[in-house]
Amino acid sequence: MSMYPDISITPERSSTCIWRIDEELKEKVEEHQIHGDLIDSDGVVIVCNNTVIYPFNYMGFEIWSKCNGTNSISDIVDYLYEKYDTNKNLLIDQTSQFIKDAEENGLLICQK
Repeated sequence: MSMYPDISITPERSSTCIWRIDEELKEKVEEHQIHGDLIDSDGVVIVCNNTVIYPFNYMGFEIWSKCNGTNSISDIVDYLYEKYDTNKNLLIDQTSQFIKDAEENGLLICQK
């Protein structure tokens, strides 16, 4: 059972946030993933809202990049499941929690 009440909700990045992708770190993480290696990926995306800075790891980047007001939580989970082929219920819970936390911190706006 998902922690988020409705995975058909469509999250969108708040227009009050500024963010950037650390392309060098992103490429490094992707290169290590090709070889099956895990590395610390904190800071792939940095999001700032009201002077608070939120560094996201690579999975956070994957979710954040899909929060464009078009993809539902279900769409995002399907994308991640196809890419990583891991436990889908775990992906639903983790993605939902990420989106819930980001919404509570004013980073995302969720619409039905």
